[in-house]
Amino acid sequence: MRFGTLRSIAHNLGDSISTGLGLPIGRYGYDIFEEAKNSSEGFLEIDFIAGAICGAMPSPVLSDALLQYTRWLHELAAKHGATLDDFSRLTLRFADSKPYGRHFVATIANQRGRSAGTVYDGAGGLTLAKLGP
Repeated sequence: MRFGTLRSIAHNLGDSISTGLGLPIGRYGYDIFEEAKNSSEGFLEIDFIAGAICGAMPSPVLSDALLQYTRWLHELAAKHGATLDDFSRLTLRFADSKPYGRHFVATIANQRGRSAGTVYDGAGGLTLAKLGP
């Protein structure tokens, strides 16, 4: 699987979650950035491979949305010709902090050991910074 395809899947997933609209999953009314900002940790990170969340404790509405996004991820990957087995790491970290404001960091790795992180704007998903190759 092309590494760029895996990066695209992570971006699409993060961008969908960051909107708070929940169009792919039919869940609405959450603000992941607000929940991250109001926590003592200041971030919320989801590890989609390990099935774990760290940082802020999500509200029941957000927890349900993240569960639905985890299920939708299989469909999203398939649309790109991939499976979750193509990833050895897929994490999304959401925060509302300096210097980027509302943003998310998508960190991925493939089964060959190649990894990269990318910082995306929380409104629109534009690339703000690349943290790896």
